[in-house]
Amino acid sequence: MSLPPNQGLTIHGGTTITGGVTLRSVLPITLPVLDITGHTFGQPTASVTFDITSDGGSPIIEAGVIWGLPGQTTYAISVDKCVTTSSTAERKAVRSGDNCGNPILTGITGSQTVGFNASEFTYESINVVAYAINSVGISYSPTVLTWIPTICLAKGTLITLADGTSKVIENIEMSDSLKVWNFDGGVFATAKPLWIKQEETTSKYNLLTFSDGSILKTIEQHRIFNKQAGAFTYPMTDDTPIGTITMNKYNQEVTLVDKTVINETVNYYNVITDYHMNLYANGILTSMRFNNIYHIDEMKFVKDGRALRSLSEFEDIDSRWVDGLRLLEQQQPIEIINRYIARLERTELETCYA
Repeated sequence: MSLPPNQGLTIHGGTTITGGVTLRSVLPITLPVLDITGHTFGQPTASVTFDITSDGGSPIIEAGVIWGLPGQTTYAISVDKCVTTSSTAERKAVRSGDNCGNPILTGITGSQTVGFNASEFTYESINVVAYAINSVGISYSPTVLTWIPTICLAKGTLITLADGTSKVIENIEMSDSLKVWNFDGGVFATAKPLWIKQEETTSKYNLLTFSDGSILKTIEQHRIFNKQAGAFTYPMTDDTPIGTITMNKYNQEVTLVDKTVINETVNYYNVITDYHMNLYANGILTSMRFNNIYHIDEMKFVKDGRALRSLSEFEDIDSRWVDGLRLLEQQQPIEIINRYIARLERTELETCYA
């Protein structure tokens, strides 16, 4: 509102504003307004898209995604993926100024997409929310997604036994002897299963094709040996591009030539072998993250002389896990190890240790 010259406006209390002064309304600053508009849940990688429809009248200084156990997906420095790894939740953000490798944005608003990896929560039901922060405080998306990250192999996958024959994964028993690779000695070895997962069903799988004609159906991610990386990596990520060299059951190099998502209902399973933690699935060397104890070169661990962890650190963990997962050599935090083993015990085939 503008007052003509030589005219005035008296405000209650005796204050007079003379002509020529423009009055502008000042809106109150409020919390941001946002909600999730889309998502893609791989296994265990994901992305969430959310739209910040209002900054509340104050610039957004941080926005992102929090994922974790129910009741744990609220903002906390301890769950920042750039700072640490929590046993209950993790957070990845875009910020107005960021030193953690995320995009550097100013005045964050509109549609945002954040990609993340939920491997710390494999086989657990977790919640996923978006959030935004301005000078007033933090807002969370009213939409809360629920997700169970899964890493397995499809029904019918042939597991190579110690004698060179094969058995479908759904029929593998704790008494079976499986063909594995010994990365300590760089030779073939045999091992019994340490853990067999309960059967579950999903609506899609990944079809991996290799240069020797082998195919492998993974749900959604199941690590394969990656010679170039010197580690076991997720096949449906950039860590395992077309052209990745892996090994087959004859210790011959084969190349990943195609990877395709197939939308089809399938039952799935998983097996971890004792101590060596790897096996040959449809002839391809596969494993899990605990097998990445050391860098691998020429099919052998490149050991770094690290000191073993104290056995007392694992006094609450059954010895079969301590030995079978080589926990004294692992470098992951004890909180992560405890939660991972709890998941294995909760999801293993009930008849294994009845």
